[in-house]
Amino acid sequence: MNELNEFFATLADEERAAASAHLASRIDGMADQDDGPIRARLFAAATLVAGAELFANLDSPQAAAAQLRRLADRLDAGAGVKH
Repeated sequence: MNELNEFFATLADEERAAASAHLASRIDGMADQDDGPIRARLFAAATLVAGAELFANLDSPQAAAAQLRRLADRLDAGAGVKH
C-alpha cells in the first residue's frame, strides 16, 4: 500500500509541474501581444478561479480555501515570482 501511495504522490507532483509549465508558457506567449499584460492577468485569474471551483467540487470548499491560503502564503514569500 505504501508503494501505491508513493506512486500517487509522484503522479500528483508530475501533474502539478506539467500544469504549472503549461500555464507559464501560455502566459509567456501572451506577453508579446499588444494587450498581453491584460490578457495574461485575465487568463491567470480565470485559471485560478476555475481551479478553485474544481478543487472545491472534488474535495470541499474548506479544502479549496486552505489551498488558496497556502498559495497566497507562497506568493507573499516570493516563491514562483518572476522578476
